[in-house]
Order: sequence, then C-alpha cells, then structure tokens
Amino acid sequence: SDVPTLIIAEGISMYFPREVLAELFVKLRTIVAAPDSRFWLDHVSTALFELDMFEVRSFLSSMARLGEPFVTGFDDPATVAPGSWVLSETTTAASAVGVLE
Repeated sequence: SDVPTLIIAEGISMYFPREVLAELFVKLRTIVAAPDSRFWLDHVSTALFELDMFEVRSFLSSMARLGEPFVTGFDDPATVAPGSWVLSETTTAASAVGVLE
C-alpha cells in the first residue's frame, strides 16, 4: 500500500450502479495509500443517454440486447465517492472529437 500504484478501470463504470462504483472507489483508496498513486477511469456522461443520434441509440440498444446495458452515467467522477480520490484531470471523448462542445 505504500508503493505508488496505477489502477486502470477501463470499460466497467457504465455497467455498475453508482452505489457499487462508490464502494469500489473507496475500497481501492483504502488499499492504495501511496500519495503518488493514480486511478484512471473511463466513464460515460449522463448526456450520452439523452443524445438523439442514430449511432448512439443503436449502440445502447445493441449493448442491452447483448445483456450488457449501460446503467450508470455521471458527469463528474469526483461526485461518485467524494473524498476517496482527488480529480486531477478530465477529458471527454466528445471534446476530443469535436462533438457537443
């Protein structure tokens, strides 16, 4: 727990309810105590569920048919489990590709 650690949680946050994610964030923080540790997370925002684009609706529908529906979206990861991790940077995919700016 005293060695700087990089935790990558890729492709999971949208599948768990917010309460489960909060528990995960807190548990990870308790086992990773080194100050230089980092937690990288990808997530979808609440705006994704509101987009009226064929591609988005089709993607979400396909995921649901596969038995993997997206259930959680949030705009600020720091609000999931306040006090567990400090947000140092955030970048949206939409801003990276020039959509919804």
